[in-house]
Formats: sequence, C-alpha cells, structure tokens
Amino acid sequence: MSVHEPSFRHLVNQILETSPPGASLSPSGFSIITAVCAKVCLFMPSDLFPLGECLGDVFLKASRSCLASYLDADLENPCADSITIRYLHSNCLHISARPKVAWHSFGEAVRLILQMRLYDEDSYAALPLIEEEKRRNAFWQLYTGDKSLAVLRSMPITIHEYTFEQGITTAYPSCDQNKLITGFNAGTKLWRYAADLLLQMRMISTSQALGPGLPHTSLTPLDYTTLGDLYVRFATCLDDLLPHLLPDGITPLSGSNGTTANNGFTVQVADLHVTYHCLRMHLTMALEKIGFFSYTGHPNDMLVLRKTEIAGDMVRLLQRLPFWSLQVNGEPCTEKIRLVGTSLLAIIQEPSSSHLGTRARRDFAVLLDILSQLDSKASDTLRRELL
Repeated sequence: MSVHEPSFRHLVNQILETSPPGASLSPSGFSIITAVCAKVCLFMPSDLFPLGECLGDVFLKASRSCLASYLDADLENPCADSITIRYLHSNCLHISARPKVAWHSFGEAVRLILQMRLYDEDSYAALPLIEEEKRRNAFWQLYTGDKSLAVLRSMPITIHEYTFEQGITTAYPSCDQNKLITGFNAGTKLWRYAADLLLQMRMISTSQALGPGLPHTSLTPLDYTTLGDLYVRFATCLDDLLPHLLPDGITPLSGSNGTTANNGFTVQVADLHVTYHCLRMHLTMALEKIGFFSYTGHPNDMLVLRKTEIAGDMVRLLQRLPFWSLQVNGEPCTEKIRLVGTSLLAIIQEPSSSHLGTRARRDFAVLLDILSQLDSKASDTLRRELL
C-alpha cells in the first residue's frame, strides 16, 4: 500500500462496520473486497507472492463483473465505496499494463467526487462518521492520484483550486485514531503544494506567450517572488514530520534478513520520501523550462549541480531503505525513480558536463541497478536511451 492509502486492515474494518451483524455481503461489499484483494495480489512482488498475478486477475475480473451488475444504481446513488472501487480498479488495470482502461476507470471515480461535491466541506455535514471518513479519504486519494498522473504520465490536472468557485474547502482526514493517516495527510500536502507551483507556472507560461510560434517574454520580479515562495512552501512541507515517518527511524534488526523495526510504516516512509525527491526534480526541470533560473542569473553548471544533488539525495535514500519497501510500492515507485534517472541521463549525454557528468553517471548506474532489480520496464527503457 502507498502512503496515500488506508491500510488493508483499516479498509476491511470500515466495510465490515457498515454491515449489520449476520447480514450477507452486499454487491458493493463484494466488489470492494475483491478489488482490495486484487490490488494486494498484483502489487506484491512475485518473489514474495508467486501466485499474485494469477490471483489478482481473478479477483479483478470478479470485482469488475460484480460492479457491472449494479452499475446504473451505483451511479444514481453513489457512496464512498463507489469511488474506492473504481480507484482500486484503476490501480490494478495500470499495473496489468492496460493504461487506457485504467485512465477511464480513474475518470469515472473523478466524476463521482465532482457529482458528490466532495471538494466542498459542507457536503460532509450530517453523514454517518464512517461514511464521512471514507469519503474524505477517497477525495484526497483521488486528488493525489490526479497529480501523480500529471507528473508521471503527462495527463491533464483535473482537480484543482481553480476548478471550483470557492476552491477546495475539504478538510484532511482526522489522524487522531490512526497514525497511518498522518502519513496520508503529509503525502497529500506534498502533492498539493507541488500542484500549486505547477499550476502557477502554467499560468505564467500562458501569460508569457506573445502568440503562436512567437517567443515568450521574461519573468517579472513578481513572477519570480511568487514562484520562489511556492517552491519554499513545497520544499519545507515535510520539515515537521513525526519520527515514525522519517528515514532515520528505519532501523534494521540484526539477523532479520532485511526486516526493520518499524515495518508498519516502512512502506509509507519509502513512498513519501521517494515522492519528495521525484517532485523536487520535476519542479526543478519545470522551473528551468520557463526561465526561472535564467532570471536569477544561475549559470548552467549551477543548475546541473542542483539536479545531481537531488539525484544524489534520491540514491542515498534508496540505499538506506529495505528493498522490499520499494517492491511493495509497485510501479508508481519505479516511475518516480525513472524520472530522476532520465534527468541524469540528459546530463550524461551533454558533451560539456565534465565532472558533473561523472557524478551523474555514477548515480545513474545505481538507479539503473535498482530499477533492474525491481524488474521494471523502466530500466529497459533507460538502457535503450543510454545506448
């Protein structure tokens, strides 16, 4: 499970708590349980769970078939489970190499949160507590998924402040009773602040354009100040993390074959910090594209140095984390590592990279080795690009 998802146990408990004692499982209950089982099976590394892919396909087919049997009624009267089921289907379809179908399923979930007005805090009034919590989790999960697709898959951002007249007023899920939600909220803020900066850059880039095919104007002092403030807010948003969400808190147990003292949060820690370094690199490249560093007078070598420092931070993090925590985070984790690797590849292929090129090549080799061990298609792509 990623940092943005409630734990499997927590989700199942929520489902069971909504069913009367002795009641038979509803179609919705069956759909969501089989969807969760499919996600777990498909995301588990094959060396840890050899039957995962086979069982995952069976669970996914059962879940989608069941959803189809009550689809119209579900669309007329949706609940939190309606969103969660489609989100899980999207995850499973993506990992099963069916990205177009996955995107369609994700789009259905997004339209449901718009239909249910989950961006508005008033929509949660008078709901039963469990349904309120589930809807809150679902909204912010879709919000972060929307930004992830924009960064990693170059898809359009569809959920943002400017979409709604009053902006997004939904509060974050309460973490009083569940420490996993603390990491969930931290990850949500990370993506939210990154998205705010990306959207501001797009607005500036649009205003810079003099016309089709014409050059862009330079950044203004106000543009520079605004972008700088937004980047600082993003870069510092993890400064107040609790100890259980810090990489320093991962302490290997002697003689335990790689298990760690905080297994309950290690996967969450890995996802949160890998995402952070990936976004640092993506935002740096986006700022470079609109001329931010030219405005500040940064020489090219300083910008290349900045990129290699971000990649170096990523490499040191990956070397510290237990490998299984990267495996369990699945293909989204490998895509984030690949983004950083691709930026290093561009530096390596630059003829004037000199000493920084040597540093980039060294860290690139580490990232490529990790991607190879993750058995990801991303590593094959990087190898082809290097050759």
